[in-house]
Amino acid sequence: TNSVTNNGQIRWIAGGTNTQAATSVFGGAGAMHIAGAGTTVLLGTNTFSGGTTIDTPGRVVAGSSAAFGTGPLTILNGSFELPDGSPSTITLGGFNQSGGSLSLHLGGTTPGTFTNLLVDGNTTLTGGTVFLENTTGTYIPRAGDLQNIISTTPGNTLTGQFVSNLPDSSFFNPVLGQTINYGLGNTLLYPTITYDANNADILWVQDSFVVSPALTPNQNSVANALDNSNGPLIDLLVLAPIGDLPAIYDLIAPDEMNAMFQMGINAAEIQNTNITRHLQQARQSAATTGETTYGPDTTDAKGGMVTRGSPITGDSNRWSVFLEGTHGSASRDATFGAAGYDLDSEGVTLGADMRVSDRFVFGILGAYDDRSANLSNGGDIEATGYRGAVFATWFQNNFFVDGLLGAGTTSYDTSRAAVAGFAEGETDGTEFSAMLNTGYNIRQGAWTITPTASLAYTRVDIDGFTETGSLSPLRYPDQDQDSLRSELGVNLAYTIPVGSVTVTPQIRLAWQHEFMDTDSISSGLAGANNGPLFNTSGARTDRDRALFGVGVNVGITRNFSIYGYYDGQLGSSDNDYNTTTLGLKYDF
Repeated sequence: TNSVTNNGQIRWIAGGTNTQAATSVFGGAGAMHIAGAGTTVLLGTNTFSGGTTIDTPGRVVAGSSAAFGTGPLTILNGSFELPDGSPSTITLGGFNQSGGSLSLHLGGTTPGTFTNLLVDGNTTLTGGTVFLENTTGTYIPRAGDLQNIISTTPGNTLTGQFVSNLPDSSFFNPVLGQTINYGLGNTLLYPTITYDANNADILWVQDSFVVSPALTPNQNSVANALDNSNGPLIDLLVLAPIGDLPAIYDLIAPDEMNAMFQMGINAAEIQNTNITRHLQQARQSAATTGETTYGPDTTDAKGGMVTRGSPITGDSNRWSVFLEGTHGSASRDATFGAAGYDLDSEGVTLGADMRVSDRFVFGILGAYDDRSANLSNGGDIEATGYRGAVFATWFQNNFFVDGLLGAGTTSYDTSRAAVAGFAEGETDGTEFSAMLNTGYNIRQGAWTITPTASLAYTRVDIDGFTETGSLSPLRYPDQDQDSLRSELGVNLAYTIPVGSVTVTPQIRLAWQHEFMDTDSISSGLAGANNGPLFNTSGARTDRDRALFGVGVNVGITRNFSIYGYYDGQLGSSDNDYNTTTLGLKYDF
């Protein structure tokens, strides 16, 4: 034990590293002054009462709770450090800081897990800064955490503040395997210093996830939901650099999942286009089979005709069956804040109809199709659908009205790029469609010009489901989307006899307008996370678009025909649509 007497002073002035051994104790009434440019390490349980002054360009490390004896500690310059493994409580006879830095270890929120300066005297703060650290990864801060770093005993007070109440920090995160520098403007979660008459506390504050007014609508929707959520995803995002958050919001937002609804709407469009063409053939077949011919004449023994044969109207060909194969592709380009996607589909349709009268044809169909969507960042949706429909046409002279009612069911497997992996899910859905089409055939020689007008409605329902995988899986409630489309167009057909074969090239032009199609999807955080539902919008497209189709129908015989068509669209800058149909039809 070394006593400092007669108001003497221990002065640390040498550079390099200077250490007081743990077995060394400074006692007496003297003081200590640390001015050395290197590192001073105090390990002794000291009892001197004259106080300590730190005024150094170097570092002072306290390895004992009584490193500064029983007197006051004054920091003028330099860094006073209490690293990991230091005593959790440092006892002082007073504390004054006007400069330098106070570096504290935070290992939790319960007393004993973080550094506390227990001051049996007054505390005066007129400057200086605070630095917080944890290099072991034993503590991951959360919003609302509170640590008391300075406390004065009863009868004493704390006055003043540090030069900044936003301390710098360095915390190792074992989940990420990297060091996080929490701070205002750097991360959403950051430490602040609060004061009362006796204490200085570290309070961890979390700012809103709405980090910028420049967020896209989808990013803003995600951010507002995150403000009311909790779980491991939130713990991760509050560590992320603020500048990285908008891109992370894009990964959370399921805007491209809107492709599930668009799959059903596209399938209904393909079905409607093909069935209106089929009904045109059905009307043509009805007109042809309705032509009056005559059976064999009755003759006398000399070969003279006695009576003409009975009329035959061709009613024997009342039935028709058809088989079609389709391939479709479509794409939506990314729009402001919403990812684009590509769609593909292959399907087979089998149908039959009956000519109920010379003016009315009624039929049914069944269809199977495989659909897929390529999403952003390697995601995809695979779907299998089954559909059925009834259809009919009424016609008189050259005027006609077509109608269709259909329903179907679809199974979906989804994989979406999310935060730290892919979020995967599976669900089922249903579809309902209705179509009304009317037109008038204008015949000029081999030409048939047919102005048309139609209205089609499609509703796609998706059953609720929950994703698994990634750090940001979502849950989706039952939801639906509606599409109401009008079309005004004209069909042009030209009939060319080639021997016993009839070849009819056709061109179709139409203008389509979408009245509904909200392209919004609802979801919320799932798995270990918990949060409210939020809405995001998929990539938008023009409500008006020009459609065209070309193809040919080849009547091999009076009863049998084959056909092929291509349909697409014109003039859209953000949407593409292509469909190829091959089919055959047999009347009997």
